[in-house]
Amino acid sequence: MKIYIVIFCILITASCSFYSGPGERAYVNVKKASSFNGLYLNRGEPRGLLSEILWGKALNDRKIFHETIQYLDITIFGNMLIARGVTDSCIIYQEKYIYGKDFSLNDGNIILDTRFSLLSRGGDDVFVGPSYQKLTLCLDTDGNGIYKNQSYGVGLVFLIIPVAFSDSQEIRFKRIKSIDSLNYCQ
Repeated sequence: MKIYIVIFCILITASCSFYSGPGERAYVNVKKASSFNGLYLNRGEPRGLLSEILWGKALNDRKIFHETIQYLDITIFGNMLIARGVTDSCIIYQEKYIYGKDFSLNDGNIILDTRFSLLSRGGDDVFVGPSYQKLTLCLDTDGNGIYKNQSYGVGLVFLIIPVAFSDSQEIRFKRIKSIDSLNYCQ
């Protein structure tokens, strides 16, 4: 009988917390959005592509592949953020984002997206219950860009097992010296 009580207690209190990232980093509380201006390597640590985070599948329609982009040139002025994909000093793709519509700023971070789900995050999700996800960009003390994907939730898995979870993923994108001249190449 005691074993059943132990198993029951484990199932009731199931919780998990995950972290993946480039290691402990100190972050800068940015006062001005223009602090993000700079040239960043597209390939991040531990693994990820900044172009894929910002543009998703949009490049596939133009026959540009995320792996071919070497750098992202980020420029923020006024209420606009311009992200340009650069390969061999050539700008091969560009997107403009408007403050308040496509992104926001909070506590020195660029908030790309926040999602709250009351019951389900989609049809193929085995988790049922409220969950929250926040996607942000921030800077570390070395001036490198950090992408954060933070998720939290509490509910049932397979409508049987109660869980609470916290998941935090970070990818560091090294800021490099600017390239002298960038040209639009097609």
